[in-house]
Amino acid sequence: MRDLKNLYVRANTCVACHQTVAQPLLKAGHPELIFELDGQCVSQPKHWREKTNGHGAQAWLVGQAAALREMCWELSGGATGTSRPASDEKLIARTDALLWLLQKLDAANQRVPKLSTARVEGANAKPDYPGLQVTADKLARSAAEVTWSADMTSSVLGVLARAAPDFRKELPAQQHALRAERLVLALDRLLASSPRPTAEAELDELFKLAQSLPDFDPARFSGALEKLARALDK
Repeated sequence: MRDLKNLYVRANTCVACHQTVAQPLLKAGHPELIFELDGQCVSQPKHWREKTNGHGAQAWLVGQAAALREMCWELSGGATGTSRPASDEKLIARTDALLWLLQKLDAANQRVPKLSTARVEGANAKPDYPGLQVTADKLARSAAEVTWSADMTSSVLGVLARAAPDFRKELPAQQHALRAERLVLALDRLLASSPRPTAEAELDELFKLAQSLPDFDPARFSGALEKLARALDK
């Protein structure tokens, strides 16, 4: 039995099966997985009891940090022989997208736990995956322990909603697309737990634009993201 009331334990329990897929399964056609704790807890019939209503945004952050830790573990060779090789460019790209998303939180409310790791500059530069694995685990633990508030949710939502300029930077199209995919899922969960207006129409448009990775248009996505930011400012 596991203490699923603790978000850190809950994330660790779920991420093991909902993030990492063994290489033979992927080769057989199993789709890539994107772990997102809050949304999956909402859609999954609860087999645990909640003492409080909790904050979905907090569960989202704990889950994302745990997912980054697991991805870095794979890239560090932790799953050698059973999972993904460290040279897997697809996994590297997905890890970069999640790392980008969590590093955006540097500008959030000072009470929001931060990843606190240096950005990696240069087209060929690679993060220190073993070090980042440890850092991501620290973020998951601290995010689970902090006393979350509605102001923290609003701060994180506001920071991510203002990420439009990032999609006007000169980056590979796939990199933009994977970042957009992570961002839209984050905005969905943050809006669901936010006291602000839902901005459903603007969010639906972002989902449509991020739905097809091969056809992703960074300029259109950036414009739609700015509409969402304006809707939240009303």
